[in-house]
Amino acid sequence: SDSRFSIMNSVPSRGLPVKPPQFGSFPLDHLSECTMEFQRFIQCLKEHDGMNSKCKRESKVYLQCRIDNQLMAEMDLDKAGFSEQHIHDVESIPEVVQPTKKKAFVAGLKYAEGLRQAQNKNKSE
Repeated sequence: SDSRFSIMNSVPSRGLPVKPPQFGSFPLDHLSECTMEFQRFIQCLKEHDGMNSKCKRESKVYLQCRIDNQLMAEMDLDKAGFSEQHIHDVESIPEVVQPTKKKAFVAGLKYAEGLRQAQNKNKSE
């Protein structure tokens, strides 16, 4: 049987051409040279509900550490959206307040709660 026609493998065996990363390889930091910077960036993301626009400075410090330790291709971070002016502009954008989450609607829930209360009332009598 020809694997190109298999239901599990709908893409021909030759596959699609793989594009290399835009800025070259991004090797792992085996020596933990930038772990502290990475942790600060991740902590910032947690504090801002994953809004990376609020963590541009931390991101820039992390990327600069990777560049300085040859863990990333040399690049001009200012041109990549990390100029002080750009960071200032992004940080000055007010956060959008997210509406509070409502409880999900469950069909029949009020009815079931009413039955439960009636059963408890009958048990106590």
